[in-house]
Amino acid sequence: MRALVLVLFLAPAGEGKLPSLPVELRVIQGRAVLLEGTEVVSHSSARGPRAIEGPVQFEIGPGSQAEILWRGRMSLRVSGPAALHVPDSSTRPLETRVEILFAAGVELEVRRGAMRAQLSDLGELEVKRSAVALGELSQGGWEILHRGGDPVRFSASGATDAQEIRSGTRARIEAHGL
Repeated sequence: MRALVLVLFLAPAGEGKLPSLPVELRVIQGRAVLLEGTEVVSHSSARGPRAIEGPVQFEIGPGSQAEILWRGRMSLRVSGPAALHVPDSSTRPLETRVEILFAAGVELEVRRGAMRAQLSDLGELEVKRSAVALGELSQGGWEILHRGGDPVRFSASGATDAQEIRSGTRARIEAHGL
């Protein structure tokens, strides 16, 4: 009976969707300020993980670190100062979207599904079954270090094609693309 319950829990809940799994925000160091709907909440590591549903925007200050966990699928760890927006985490689609407005550093790890990360206004990074480190450059671009896994794709804003970044390589994104 236990095996049957586990299989039902892990089976897709419909076209392009996983069963409803909790999405958590964990503050590792410092504090985060969250905007969920009309509610503004200050959250620290002392308060433990916070479940997030629906759209959420959060900011952390210099020296702070936070992590968003999509259990069994992916994680995003951010070092401040940073501001991120998760447009909708409540539907748990196989493709998760995140907008990174600014961040000192970001670590993305995708185990299942795909994450599309909008990097400020420069373009979108698509990550599938990979680990990637991002660092914001002082002149306004991003540096991408592909730590391992499947190739990732970057599409510059307004571009019709995407550029591939392979495992073990670095790329710099500036206002004009890679």
